[in-house]
Amino acid sequence: MVSFHPREGFVAGSVRGLGTDRTNGRGTVAESENGGCVRTARCRRGATTDGPDDPIGSARCAVRRERSQERRSSRPAGVQGARCGQRANPLPVTPDVATVYDWCGGHAALLRLTEVLTDPVLEPVFRHMSPDHREHVARWLGEVFGGPPDYTDHLGGYPAMLAHHIGLAVTEEQRSRWAALIAGSADEAGLPDDPEFRSALVAYVEWGTRIARANSAPDAAPPPDLPAPRWGWGEAPPYTG
Repeated sequence: MVSFHPREGFVAGSVRGLGTDRTNGRGTVAESENGGCVRTARCRRGATTDGPDDPIGSARCAVRRERSQERRSSRPAGVQGARCGQRANPLPVTPDVATVYDWCGGHAALLRLTEVLTDPVLEPVFRHMSPDHREHVARWLGEVFGGPPDYTDHLGGYPAMLAHHIGLAVTEEQRSRWAALIAGSADEAGLPDDPEFRSALVAYVEWGTRIARANSAPDAAPPPDLPAPRWGWGEAPPYTG
């Protein structure tokens, strides 16, 4: 026997392998004569009843399928769907998406980002750096994040950056401190606070500082001539809606 209870909104019916009635959280699921499994009429994940027709549940399923299809068909070509559980993201998935460099405000924004105050943990690392160090770091970050190749064209590119780290023997404490200061200064520098940009920034800083630490070890033998890396949005392009 299978019956629909319109007030409670569940189907009483059988559960395969069970010989007695049980409660499924929304109503009683009882054994039927054929031992078939019956799902609720609320059409969870497209489930249907296995037994006598359920016109009410079937109608609900049909309406939901129709509405879902309408939403998909009305979405412009090349446009992403909604963020999981949040909001619609109408960003076209095309090469025209802004670079991380442009999104954050360009060179001026990255120059503000590198205004890291004197820090006792980092002092041994930066003791002999030139007064132009901030400018150089900003140019490196700009090139990495999709801006003009200023570091490669004017400051020696990857080989020069590598040479600055060879033999420094950067400790994990120093690496993590620099990464934390850069990430923390993003607020003070007025950089965008959307989760996609901050995710890209922190991801690169964590990746880059770990590479730099490894290259600074006394026994390191990194590749001597590589292009500067390019860092994009990864799995989370910026939300523009």
